[in-house]
Amino acid sequence: MRVRVRLFARYREALGRDQLEVDLPEGGTVESAWSAIADRHPEFAQFRPFTLFAVGHDYVTADHRLAPDDELCLFPPVSGGSAPDIFRVVTEPLSPDALATEVDDPGAGGIVIFSGVAVSVTRKGEVRYVEEAAHARVD
Repeated sequence: MRVRVRLFARYREALGRDQLEVDLPEGGTVESAWSAIADRHPEFAQFRPFTLFAVGHDYVTADHRLAPDDELCLFPPVSGGSAPDIFRVVTEPLSPDALATEVDDPGAGGIVIFSGVAVSVTRKGEVRYVEEAAHARVD
């Protein structure tokens, strides 16, 4: 069966293109697709421990079975990080540049900083705290 593989970030940069196709036996898994890719492109081998996989709009594990014409996406880690969390109470204005410098890492694919202001009053009354939540959609 043939599976289309979309390449993002370091994978696209390594090959100089954004997609390729691999042929797998019926019942092939994400891991068998990775192996087929790494056999053709050994420079990918170093990225395996950090690779995130998605099929459609869902992240999947390496043992996920692929179907003909699936689109497998290869991503570097897109959130989290391995360094300890940084907490600080400050009285001076925050500096996005200083924050980016503090968390910068040569292995990071990028740094995203969200900056916003919480409203102090809503129709339901005074805002005492803000609780954030996120859901990553793979597109």
